[in-house]
Amino acid sequence: MVKERSRGRDIGRLNAFTDGVMVVSMTLLILNVELPENILGLDGAPLLHALAALWPRFLGYVLSFLVISQYWLGYTRRFGEMRAADERFAQINILFLLVIGFVPFATALISRNSGGVATSLYAATMVVASALHMLLWTYAVRSGLAEPGEPPGRRWREQSRSIETIFIFGASIIVAQYDSHLARWMWVLLAVPLLPRSATEGS
Repeated sequence: MVKERSRGRDIGRLNAFTDGVMVVSMTLLILNVELPENILGLDGAPLLHALAALWPRFLGYVLSFLVISQYWLGYTRRFGEMRAADERFAQINILFLLVIGFVPFATALISRNSGGVATSLYAATMVVASALHMLLWTYAVRSGLAEPGEPPGRRWREQSRSIETIFIFGASIIVAQYDSHLARWMWVLLAVPLLPRSATEGS
């Protein structure tokens, strides 16, 4: 049962707002993949070469799109059945969305700069986003906002995704100080299983 003090916030409106911010952030990611300036004069092998040169930006787009998708899937699984939310939950949610809105900028940065600072900033963005996502769920459970009767095993699976993301991106920040390319390869550990894992563990 949702506590009486939590009924001051309409969870439906909050969920719609969250969906909107995530969708806009995911849409903005593709704007980072800019076509070559001389695209009109290219064809055949030269065009393919020019498009292939954009692979870092395509990679950044795909990675960030999948990560934000994972946050969205987790959000809908965790909070889709909540009937209301309190002021503190809404405040944490806004902080989470503040970081999500920053992801397109961080993605554009790593697509154009392969250095350690750019890599660390992107990884740190994901660490903060995952920590806030985890804090949202922890607060909802401890405050009685989450629906009762959910199996403990499912709660652990939900939290383990955030812990895994924090660990890998956090470790990549350390590795980036020595080898930024290796640090980015570490992110593949998260990107590869995202969609299959979400589909199989949704219940």
